[in-house]
Amino acid sequence: MAAHLLPGPGLDAAHWILLGMVLWLALRSKTEDAAFSNGIRWPLAALGIVLADLALVDLFLAKDPRLLATLVPAIGVAVQALWPRVGAAVLIGSAAGALAFPPLGAGTIPPLAAGPLRSGRRFRWMAPVLLAVLAVAALAVQATDRHGEEDLKRRLDHALAARDRGDLGTAEGELAAISRDHPGSHVPLALLGEIQYRAGHPDGARTSYEKAVAIKRDFVEGYRYLAVIHLQAGRRDAAKEIAARGLAVAPDDLELRYLGGARIGDLWPDIAARGPAAANAIGGLAYEVGDVNGSLETIDRALARWPDERRLRGIREQLIRAGAVPPGPPGSPGRFL
Repeated sequence: MAAHLLPGPGLDAAHWILLGMVLWLALRSKTEDAAFSNGIRWPLAALGIVLADLALVDLFLAKDPRLLATLVPAIGVAVQALWPRVGAAVLIGSAAGALAFPPLGAGTIPPLAAGPLRSGRRFRWMAPVLLAVLAVAALAVQATDRHGEEDLKRRLDHALAARDRGDLGTAEGELAAISRDHPGSHVPLALLGEIQYRAGHPDGARTSYEKAVAIKRDFVEGYRYLAVIHLQAGRRDAAKEIAARGLAVAPDDLELRYLGGARIGDLWPDIAARGPAAANAIGGLAYEVGDVNGSLETIDRALARWPDERRLRGIREQLIRAGAVPPGPPGSPGRFL
């Protein structure tokens, strides 16, 4: 636990040192721990605990279901320790699964490592060599990833600077190039889609956002933009399907619920509970997709509840200037309540 106080590279190295300590104990141990007298070799069990800890931390902090694959090595260790003969099945299953999802290949490590540990002293040198090779490879990959993150941030800053000074062509070209060089990041595609949407290129924006949500499946803003683009094009069924995909990862998102076809009256209790900012978001969103009546209903309900909100009055004035609402005071309290 003290290792978690170290910065990034130090934390990684500390974890490999801990694994090395477990291996050292396994190599020097000649007896089973009394607490694991039913056939469980405690060094293998300890290794499983370490791997499970790392996997669970990654899962709950990163919140990426794909990281569940990192549990495979820990499960393999536990199976190998409890039922050594089942280790061959773990090895074969992990190798086959890696053909479809490469991280599953990590499950081949425990049964392969168990062989040298159980063999005579003649072959035990293979275990520390294997650990050292894995550690060097992992740290090298992590160093490469850190360098890639620095490059990504630097180039994104350059593209955003071009966007902010109005050079949209340069910004779009930079973001497109970044997305090709960093295919695992949704950020350049999201920024590219926003620029394309604001510049009046909905087809390009739709393509960019579809790629972004394919990379990051909980990218709620991407689902919103896609639903808006479909509604503006009159594709209500497509908008509803996109909104449903977004609600699967963010079921309480009011904007996605509205874009998926929910009525303002049905949404109003939740809008009122979340305050003027929620009313402003839904009112503006309704106007953006051409639902003038929905926008007016939201704003008038909100002004009846929060009469001093300037942002809400600003949206209503935009509706008046657009000719969607006749001049005059907002709807009287109780009009929609």
